[in-house]
Amino acid sequence: MAIFHARNMQMSDFIKENTNPNRLTIFYSMEALPHERLRRKHFPKNFFNITMSYRRDSTIWKPYDRFEKLIGQETTEEFWTEKQINEKLSKKSKLAVQFVSHCETRSLREQFIKKLDKYINITTFGDCGNKTTDMKEQDILDQYYFYFAFENAVCKDYITEKFWRLKHLIVPIVLKRSILKGIIEDEYFIAADDFSTPEALANKLSEISENKTEYKK
Repeated sequence: MAIFHARNMQMSDFIKENTNPNRLTIFYSMEALPHERLRRKHFPKNFFNITMSYRRDSTIWKPYDRFEKLIGQETTEEFWTEKQINEKLSKKSKLAVQFVSHCETRSLREQFIKKLDKYINITTFGDCGNKTTDMKEQDILDQYYFYFAFENAVCKDYITEKFWRLKHLIVPIVLKRSILKGIIEDEYFIAADDFSTPEALANKLSEISENKTEYKK
């Protein structure tokens, strides 16, 4: 068996592996496909037997993370109690935050954030940010109601660790609802494309942050 990581593949790899027609060959990628520059690579016909990626139509589906249904046998340590949730909520005083390392993206997330920033205060950490800190990421997230989980590309099923910060009890905001359709339940996130304008989204975020009952939903 040979696994080929899309980003690191070279034509010499195909020539070498083609000498063993009985070997199982796997195409592996966890990056948005537009970033893999696959059009520049010419694969031998029927070279790969299996695909493995974040896409659900892969032979082997390998998501960054996933929800699992509880079956009633879990220990109490695996649940957030109402007390713990309220304690987390009591620490929140700021509206929205994002961590960004790529300043120009295919998804154009930076343009949307620039428009949204006219209406609400958005804190940005990372290479493209206006803030630096020695605080742990968890401690930062605890201060905020919302987290912008905008990916650097809008691709089917492409849901990275950005989104899964919701496990720290912060509400993620994504660019497009369709990306998560069939994978994540609608009530677990806010989608920017549900709103007609950035201002409409900003107003909704402010409204929810002021209503603790609504936020906990």
